[in-house]
Amino acid sequence: YHDDVIDKADIRRGRPSVVNKYGEISAILGGDFLHSRSMFLVGSTAGSEALDVFCGATNAMVDGEFLQLRNARNYSLSEDDYYAAVRGKTALLIAATCEIGAMAGGAAEAERKVLTDYGLGLGTAFQIVDDLLDYLGDSASTGKAVGNDFQEGKMTLPVILALNNAAQHDKERLLALLAEENGSGDNFYEACQLIERYNGFQQSRLQAKSILRDSLAGLEIFSGKEAGAIRKILETLAEYVLIRKK
Repeated sequence: YHDDVIDKADIRRGRPSVVNKYGEISAILGGDFLHSRSMFLVGSTAGSEALDVFCGATNAMVDGEFLQLRNARNYSLSEDDYYAAVRGKTALLIAATCEIGAMAGGAAEAERKVLTDYGLGLGTAFQIVDDLLDYLGDSASTGKAVGNDFQEGKMTLPVILALNNAAQHDKERLLALLAEENGSGDNFYEACQLIERYNGFQQSRLQAKSILRDSLAGLEIFSGKEAGAIRKILETLAEYVLIRKK
């Protein structure tokens, strides 16, 4: 709900967002309730240490959102800057859910670390694919409008990589398109063509695949029939993140 307020999203998963249907106050209060309820469930299920992990991830998520705000229309943003924001706003939350699950299940310290690293990779790849879908997806599948990142001039990974590869005149043109507030559909289409020409989409997807491959490698620690079945679920989830359309 909070994310809908931040993004000014009218549609979420193909339906009117809470902020669109009920207003900002209801969306914020609803988000507050869900967060406090989550804290209660984590603490009562997995204990105070797990609650510390959850709260740490929440703090990092807020820091990541602030970092993204500070980076808005910062056209000199680097890959490292991008990944720092992604780590805070998305990856650490997914990592925390994996770590808390490991704690609740009584996993050994080494297993807990492997699952945390898996969550970091999964969350990072999820955000990269999300940024790809904002250019390459269609609203019927994603359940939300596409092109929002472009309209807001956000420096997501496909844009950063394309700018790194582009000839100077095309780099200047892409930056001009991003800088134009309330750009037209033609501008969005032209930006997509430039990003495609300089392999921004392809290289982003390759980076997501590489990150997931590294995070999956650690799951070899889980052996045996039962552990193998669980590992297969985690591998399938990683595969889905790469091919998802919504």
